[in-house]
Amino acid sequence: NLSAAMDVDDKIKRFRLHVVKEIYQTERDYTDSLEFTVDHILSKLRLKAANDKSLSEEHISKLFSNVDRLLVIHKRLVADLQVMVGSTPSYDSPVGQCYLKHQQGFREYKTYGENNEHAQKILYQLENDQAFKAFFLGVMLLGGKTEASISSYLFKPIQRICKYPLLFRELLKYTPVDHSDYNATNHALSMMRELCSVINEAKRRVERLELIADWQGTVEGWEGSAVVDTCAELVKEGPLIKISAGNMQERVFFLFDNLLVYCKRNVVFPLRSKTEQKTLQFKGRIPVANIEIENIEDGTGRLNHFSPLEISYLHFLTSFSSADYHTSGTTVVNGWKVRNLAKNKWFVLIAKTPGEKQQWIDAIKGQKDRIQRVTAGIARETRLLMIDKGQKLHRRLTKEGKILQDHRYRLRVYPKSFTGCDFVQWLIEIEEAADGSEAMRLGQGLLENGVIHHVSDKHQFKNSQIVYRFRVDDGTFHSTNQSGHALAKGLRIYSCLHSFFHSPIQNHRSGLRQIKCSITGARLVDLLVDEKYMATREEAVDFGA
Repeated sequence: NLSAAMDVDDKIKRFRLHVVKEIYQTERDYTDSLEFTVDHILSKLRLKAANDKSLSEEHISKLFSNVDRLLVIHKRLVADLQVMVGSTPSYDSPVGQCYLKHQQGFREYKTYGENNEHAQKILYQLENDQAFKAFFLGVMLLGGKTEASISSYLFKPIQRICKYPLLFRELLKYTPVDHSDYNATNHALSMMRELCSVINEAKRRVERLELIADWQGTVEGWEGSAVVDTCAELVKEGPLIKISAGNMQERVFFLFDNLLVYCKRNVVFPLRSKTEQKTLQFKGRIPVANIEIENIEDGTGRLNHFSPLEISYLHFLTSFSSADYHTSGTTVVNGWKVRNLAKNKWFVLIAKTPGEKQQWIDAIKGQKDRIQRVTAGIARETRLLMIDKGQKLHRRLTKEGKILQDHRYRLRVYPKSFTGCDFVQWLIEIEEAADGSEAMRLGQGLLENGVIHHVSDKHQFKNSQIVYRFRVDDGTFHSTNQSGHALAKGLRIYSCLHSFFHSPIQNHRSGLRQIKCSITGARLVDLLVDEKYMATREEAVDFGA
C-alpha cells in the first residue's frame, strides 16, 4: 500500500510539472504573437495611415483596441514567471500566485472582448478593398507569417483567454490541497472563469472547449496534443465499421473542425453526456487537412475473407446487398476509402445506411474544403501580390539601372541580373523593407512565386553574391492563369495516381540513392495517355516538362 501511494504521488508530481511547463511555454509563445501584432502589424498600419487619408486613427483604434496594453501586461507576466517559476519549472512552481499578482491587468481583456466584434467588421470592410488586402498580405509576408492572416492574430487574445480556464482546471486537478500554490491556483481558475463569463464570445467558446476537454478525459491511452489545442467544435460523431489490412473492427469516430479521432468502446457514450466514465480507448487521429476520401460504389460483394460471425454482423449493420470494392479480398457496402496523406495509408469505413454514409462524406469534405479555401486563398492572393510587386520592382530597376548588370556565374554571363546582397540593400534603400530580415523574406517570396529565380535554379534567395534574374527577362515567367491551369491538372493527376489500388508512386533507386514516393518518366507518360489526360505521348512529354 505504501508503494502504491508513492507511485500515485509521483504520478501527480509528473502531471503537475507537465501542466506547469505547458502554461509557461504557451505564455511565452502568446506574448511573442502579441509582440508581432503590436510591433509589426500595428506599427506598419500606423505608417500607412500617415500617408493614406482613407485610413484614420479611429479605424486603427477600433481594429486593435487595447492590444498594446495587453502586450505590456503579458511581458510583465512572463518576466515574473521567469523569476517565480524559473528557467526550469518544477512541481513546486507557484504559477497560481504569479497570475493572481496580475489580476488587475487581466481586466483589460473585457475591453478587448467587447470590441472584438467591431474589429472583425472593420477588418472585413478593409479587406474588401484590394489595396488594403494587398497591404495586409504584404505585412504578413514581410513578417514571415505567410500561412496566417491578420484576422487570426486579432483573434488570438480571445483564444488565449478561453484557454486559461482549461489550463488552470488541469493544474488544480494535479495540485494537492496541502500544496503551497493550491489556494492561489483555485482563485486563479475562478478569476479566469469569471473573466470569460463577461465576454460573450469567450463564454460561448469556453463552454465548447470545456465540453471537448471533458470528453477527452473519458478516453484511455490518449496520444498526441489535446484536442482543444487545434479544435473548437465537434462536427459529427458516431459508430462506423473500419476495415484496415483485412481487419474489420467497430470504431467510434469523432469529427472535429480540424481533427478526426477514432476510438474503441464497449458501451454507448454520446459526447454530450455528462457521464464521466473511461469507456473509450484511443485508437487513432488524423488531421482533417491530411485526409483524402474516395467514394466506393455498391456492387457485387465477396466475403470469403471473414468468418461466418463477422459476415452476419456486417449484414446486420449495413443491410448488405452488394458492393464492388476489394480490400484484401473483401467487398463492402455503404463504404468509402479514407487516406491518411501523412502516412500514405488507406482504410475503408462502412456506415449503417446510405444516408449516414453521405452525411459523413459531406461532413469530412466540408471541413477539408473550409481549411483548403483558407490556405488556397492566402496562397493565391500572395502570388498575385508578389507578381504585382515584382512587376513594379522590375520597372523601377530597369529605369534606374542601378543593380541590374551583367554577372558571370561559372562559365556563363547573365545579362540584366543581380546579386542577392545588392537586391537586399536596394530594397532597404527604397523603403520596401525595414531591415535585412524583411528584405530576405520579400526576396524569398518573389522567388517562391516565380517572379525571380537563381540563374541555374539551384539556390533559394540568399543575402550573398549568388546571382538572380527576373523571369520576365529570360522568358521563363508564366502568368497566373497558365501556372494555375498546370497546377490544377497536376493535382488531379496526383490524386488519381494515389487512388490506384497498386499506386505507381513507389520508391525507386537512382545510382546509389533511393528516391521515395517517385515515378519513372516512361511510366508517367504511359499513365497520362492511358487515363486520357493527354491525347498523345508527345503531349504528355511536353506537359511533364
